[in-house]
Amino acid sequence: MISLRAAAVTAVSAAVLLSPVPAIADGYTQVDAVRDVTRIDLDEEGDVTGTPARGESDTDIRSVRFDLGPRRLVIVAKMRSIGPRVRVFGVVRTKGTTYELMVTAGGRLRIDDRSEGRQTCEGAVARTTPATRAYRVAVPTSCLGDPRWARLGLAVARFRQTESEFSVVVDDVARTGYPNPDAEFALGPRITRG
Repeated sequence: MISLRAAAVTAVSAAVLLSPVPAIADGYTQVDAVRDVTRIDLDEEGDVTGTPARGESDTDIRSVRFDLGPRRLVIVAKMRSIGPRVRVFGVVRTKGTTYELMVTAGGRLRIDDRSEGRQTCEGAVARTTPATRAYRVAVPTSCLGDPRWARLGLAVARFRQTESEFSVVVDDVARTGYPNPDAEFALGPRITRG
């Protein structure tokens, strides 16, 4: 079953899209479509299917604000509701490096450099605020190589596993639905450091 989980996590946090886009100063807000959550199922044979999961609210993103300031990257994801066992996945693409951020269900923040692996980052924090139905992630820009610009993506997911299958319910802020279970994270426009 561990291999099913690894395969699903890989499908959710696959490589980023590399299409060129114009730059935006400092940050931007991405509004997400309502009830566009997708359930991705992976069975014992490795077959993958994706279906709409419109009744899911714990993983339904309303909007995400990305700010790349002089000292830190701040991401605030506003949700339809906040629930247990939800994980937040972020992708930060800078010149030559891609970082993956993951906030675990327990609230710990993990940062992986795709070329160098997991790294420790002093001052990186993740916080859940149920009153405002928001997740907030703040990462010092020094932990991201002090980039002059970045492209960012974010998805929220909840994993379920039984003896015979594994599923993930996921919402990618930059997509309406998840068009295909093997789809990569969609990245927003390039933002320059403020």
